[in-house]
This record gives sequence, C-alpha cells and structure tokens, in this order.
Amino acid sequence: MKSFKTLKDDFIKNRWRIAIGLLALLMVDVLQLFIPRVIKHAIDDLTTGAVSSSGLLVYAGEVLILALAIGGLRYVWRYLLMGVARRIERALRDRLFSHLQSLSPSYFIRSKIGDLMAHATNDIEAVRMSLAMGLVFLVDTVILGLLTLSFMIYIHPGLTFYAVLPMPLITVITVFFSRLIHERFETLQKTFSSLTERVRESIAGIRVVRAYVQEDVESEKLSTISREYIRKNLDVTRVWGMFFPLILLLSNFSLAIVLYAGGRLTILQAISTGDFVAFMSYLGILAWPMMALGWAINVMQRGGASLDRLNRIFAETPEISDGPETIPCGPLKGKIEIRGLTYPWKNGANPILQDIHLTVREGEKLVIVGRTGSGKTVLCNLLVRILEPSGGSLFFDGMEVHRVPLSALRGSIAYVPQDTFLFSDTLRENIALGKPDASDQEVEDAARTA
Repeated sequence: MKSFKTLKDDFIKNRWRIAIGLLALLMVDVLQLFIPRVIKHAIDDLTTGAVSSSGLLVYAGEVLILALAIGGLRYVWRYLLMGVARRIERALRDRLFSHLQSLSPSYFIRSKIGDLMAHATNDIEAVRMSLAMGLVFLVDTVILGLLTLSFMIYIHPGLTFYAVLPMPLITVITVFFSRLIHERFETLQKTFSSLTERVRESIAGIRVVRAYVQEDVESEKLSTISREYIRKNLDVTRVWGMFFPLILLLSNFSLAIVLYAGGRLTILQAISTGDFVAFMSYLGILAWPMMALGWAINVMQRGGASLDRLNRIFAETPEISDGPETIPCGPLKGKIEIRGLTYPWKNGANPILQDIHLTVREGEKLVIVGRTGSGKTVLCNLLVRILEPSGGSLFFDGMEVHRVPLSALRGSIAYVPQDTFLFSDTLRENIALGKPDASDQEVEDAARTA
C-alpha cells in the first residue's frame, strides 16, 4: 500500500466522489443483509401457518423494494468510484507524459521505448483496476464481512463461532500469496516491456530486416520473448490459480460445519427454521467477502507493482533544468557570445570542442562547416542546452545562458535536428509544430521556402 501514497493528492481532489461512492457501497451492504431477515420471518410464519396470501405479498414487496434500492445505490457507487479511477488514470497518464518530456536525452538513451510504452499503457491500466475494483473489493470485504458476522452472531453466537473457524487460515494464506503475486507480476510487466520493445524495433527497422533477409531471425527472436511472456503469465496464473480454490475450499468447509451444527440446533428447536435459512443465507453472503479478499489482493498487488515501476520514473530528475540563478525574461533578441567554450568527450579523452570564441550579432547570419564528428551538432545542442555548457562560456543578449529560463531560450531558437520525424498528424500541423497559431499563409510560405 506504500506505493499508493504518491496518489494522495488525487485522492484528496476526488474526496467527495470517493466519500459518496463509499457511502452508497455501505448502504448496499446494509440493505442486502435485510433480505435474509425478511425471508426468515416469511418462513417462520409459513411454518406456523400464521401468514396469508396477502401477507406473503407484503414480504415479496419488501424484498422487491430492497432490491430496487440496492440496484440504484449500486449504480451510484459504480459510477462514482469507477469514475474516480478513470479520472486518476487520466491524471496519472498526463503526469507521466509531462514528466517524460522534462527528462534529459540521456534518460531516453538508457531506457527502452518499449518499456516506456508499457508504463504508459499496461502499468497505468493495472493501477486503474486496483483503484476501481481493488478498492471496492477491499472495502466490501471489510464492511460486508463485519456486518454479516454481526447478523450471524445475533442469530446464534455459538454457530457463528463454528462458521468462522477457517478464517485465520484465510489470513495466513492471503499474506503468503500476496507477496508471491506482487513479485511475479512485476517480473511479468518487465517481460511485457521487452516484448513491446522487440515488436517496435522489428517494425521500425523492417527495411533493414528485409534488405539483409533477416525475417526468420527476427521472427525467432520475437517468438522467444513471446514464449517467455507466456511463461511469466503462467507463473502468475499458477499462484492465483492455487489461491482462489483454497479460499473457496475454506468457504465450503464453513458451509459443511454450519449445515451439520445448524441443522442439529434447528432439530433441537434452539433456533427456528427461518433462523437456520437466514443463517445459511448470511453464510452465502459471507462467502463473497472471503472470495473478494482474493480478488482484492490480486488486483491491489498488480496495481502496486505497476505503480512501483511508475514511481521509479517519477523519481528521475532532469539533468538540465532551471537553476536558482535563473531570472524571468522575454524572447531573446538574438546576440550570441561564446567565450572559451570547451566540451569534453564523456570518456575524458580529447575534447570535442576546445576554447571556442565566437560572437554572432543580432540579425547576422553564420554558417559553420566541418567534417563529420568535428562538433557541429554538439555546438547546436549546447546552444539550446540539450547538452549542458560549462558556466561562463555561453551568453545570449549579454546574459549567461544559465540565467535564461529554458522555456525562453528554446522558444527563441528555431532548431532543426538531423533526424527527420513526422508526427501522426496533418502536414499543416507538422509544419506549424513550433507555432501552433500560425496562419495558413505562414504555413504555405514556410513550405515553399523549405
């Protein structure tokens, strides 16, 4: 549950929806416990012959009214609680995307695109499921379980004691299996990331694959990862497959105990026939929280494992960001000064750029040429701080580059990288990427100029 602390602000923002949804869920749990009471009185009256057809119609009407109320309130909690889960899903995805955009290029060099795609889809979906159904199952288990036990104790405390004998075993089994599910699901998500990355690489490099007749090799690589993904899925299924039947076995064990002990009490007239039927109904209702506990643990552990993976991304900080020395400023006018700029290789060998001095005045044009690897691209990346220049070496309009906000710096520079990329949008939107409010004439002029 520690993983979900990062969603605290989202819970606070949606606190009223959550509160009303949980209240509706509580009312559903309470109301459905009154149906066995109505049936109990009807059976007792039938046994003694103290009920007429009109009396049975009254009992049937009470059950119908309770059913309608339960149906309406169930709609309310499903709409509110599942709606909150969807809202948090959207906020989490937006937050992830915004955070990824703030990270430095080095993060994307060491991270697989397929892994990031899995975070944005599979992991967020698992978190949503844990918030929607996991929360409901967990609350339902506690509230409905305790209320049902209260009604059972009211009928006969001793019989209730026998009915709950298997429950300590359920707690032990739940703690044991929850750890296994969490570990195995996190491993499964990592395998899914590898599978996604393998597919992405194969599609992105399809021309190279065909040119070198590597279709069979790529197919075998994908098949290998697919088999591994299936195996990891089966590992999770194997644990989950053992957990659910064990819970159901203990539930049926309680049913057998109550059938024998409760039947004897009815024969001895310690409880009425209606009480016995109501008690059996409550035991059937109690079976749901026992089974829901398994669903809740499974869904919550899956969501927790996925949120752990997302939290590791949120813990990443950009290597290049605005510092305390940054001062607000408007668009830059265009004067660039480079004073003794030196930029080393990462391995500490001879620097790519060494002791560069240069001044470009506002409105002046400058072309820099050089052989491959001479540092032209590195210089451009330093100007927009995609790479970090050393302090006191780069100035814009007389201001040291670290004092200029990144938004103002990059918003004032038109940067055309070597790599070509088209977004899945219209040509107009691609041309107007840096100026979304550009007029049609401006877009056409830019296209003709290019």
